[in-house]
Amino acid sequence: MGSWLMRRRLISQRGFTLVELLIAITVLSLILAISYGFYATLSERWGKQLRGFDDAVMDLRHQNILHITLKGVIPWIVVDAAQSPSFFFVGDAQQLLTVSGRGVFDRQRPEIFRLSVVQNESGLNDLVYQAASTRNQVLSRVDQNIEFDHQMTLFRDLDRISFSYYGWQNLDAKSAGAGQSWYDVYSGIDRMMLPSIFLITLEKQGKRLQLFSSIEGDVERWLAPYLEDLI
Repeated sequence: MGSWLMRRRLISQRGFTLVELLIAITVLSLILAISYGFYATLSERWGKQLRGFDDAVMDLRHQNILHITLKGVIPWIVVDAAQSPSFFFVGDAQQLLTVSGRGVFDRQRPEIFRLSVVQNESGLNDLVYQAASTRNQVLSRVDQNIEFDHQMTLFRDLDRISFSYYGWQNLDAKSAGAGQSWYDVYSGIDRMMLPSIFLITLEKQGKRLQLFSSIEGDVERWLAPYLEDLI
């Protein structure tokens, strides 16, 4: 009886054999390798989701910035060498230059801004916002040079960006009761009018976003004091 108990104690105390230890290490290594691969996959997916979320938040923020700025466009009078008044609004299919009362960088004063389509290194299009506060420079003349103090890229890597304008051909056409039309180019300086609506179309991977703004209908009343001075 005593010898049998002794053999049991020896067996229980001898521990693992080398083969058993190697098998255990191999199994543990496999578990760690599988776990690491699973963790790496989850981490990559989570990173992509976070980047996508950040991009979506930034796009929404910039959409809001652009929407507020466009809604804030105001009739800003400038004069030429003969002191003839017109509106500071120059737009074509690739850019828009005008003044907003609700700019991005100066919320206290009207802001001169330019939206431009710029082709990047990838051959895609960025929408760039440049601004200059009227706090720093007085905008009064048609041919005035504008020095922009700030710049930011609102949207990147778009397939297509375009601007279009809906309004009267000119002040005389409105006075004559003519209708309005869509234009790819609209100059408040040449037409002595502002468009009723201007539209920015952003396209990416088959998706389209259109941002538009309207301007008050009777902008010509802003010209009245200047025209009376010329009479």
